[in-house]
Amino acid sequence: MSRASDHPRSRHPYTASRKLLDAFAAFDILAYIVTESREFPGTDLTFKLYSLVILGIMIAFWLALRRHEYPVWAVVSLQLTVMGHIAGRFVVVDGQPLYRSHILGLRGDKVIHALNAAAAAIFTTALFRRLKFDHGGWEGFIVVMTVSGAGALVEIVEYGGTMVLPAHYVGDYANNMQDLVANLLGALLGWMGVRLMLREDTPTVSRSGS
Repeated sequence: MSRASDHPRSRHPYTASRKLLDAFAAFDILAYIVTESREFPGTDLTFKLYSLVILGIMIAFWLALRRHEYPVWAVVSLQLTVMGHIAGRFVVVDGQPLYRSHILGLRGDKVIHALNAAAAAIFTTALFRRLKFDHGGWEGFIVVMTVSGAGALVEIVEYGGTMVLPAHYVGDYANNMQDLVANLLGALLGWMGVRLMLREDTPTVSRSGS
């Protein structure tokens, strides 16, 4: 008879952080379906395919992430990136979406880009530490470049959208560069913040296995 500790399910207990991740994912996926469904019937095939691809990426991302355990604060930081995007689209300030309004003299979308990048850097740091990633003392650089690279990938996807979608609101070259700068600064601040919060050395795995 196998012991309870040998049961496959016992290797991945349904902890508080995993429950929180599932709850956030369910909310995000449902919110995306509801918001997109309002415009879905009247759009062309290209937009429909784009929406379905995004939905598929969200589900795949959730399934990949839930294979590991994270601190609750890391899961919350990841959700903040989603909420920032939702707020940018649906929160109205002075009669226009938050993305197009100004916060302390700065464009709302740049502030949200920076905050999202900061939250993503916090989660990425937690992920690398959970995986015991051997960064060779370059954790900050790797985290910031990972988040900035992901932001650049988003800009590339948006550029692709301008090529195939009949209507878009991506902006010009200067706007894209400002987004990337906001991502870079936000990622740097996010990593510095999580380092100060944890106040501990990052665990690593020796390449020699010792």
